Amino acid sequence: MTDPVTPPTEPIGEIVPVSNPSEYELEQVKEATKALVEALKRLAETQIATVSNLPKEVSQNVEQKVKEIQTEADKTWQTVVQQVGEIDDRVIRASKAAWEILSAPPEPPHPPDGKNQV
Repeated sequence: MTDPVTPPTEPIGEIVPVSNPSEYELEQVKEATKALVEALKRLAETQIATVSNLPKEVSQNVEQKVKEIQTEADKTWQTVVQQVGEIDDRVIRASKAAWEILSAPPEPPHPPDGKNQV
């Protein structure tokens, strides 16, 4: 049994020399080699395109999420502004009412039994 780290010292297979391959055989080997190289090239291009699109997709997703957060923040801000305006109106009305009560001439005192004496 051989160690998986150490390569075997004996040949795995036998190399069979081919004497005078025909032109047709050489052409087949060339075509097969070209097809293999092209397939590997297409595979590498596909993997590179997939990997290079990943940052674009992530970037687009982040941009979309930022837009969504900004839209939600704008809606929340508008709600806060509206509520502050409503509170401001109520405080102004309450202040005016308090001022009217404080600046009104005093009313004559009422007797304790609630009946007016003339």
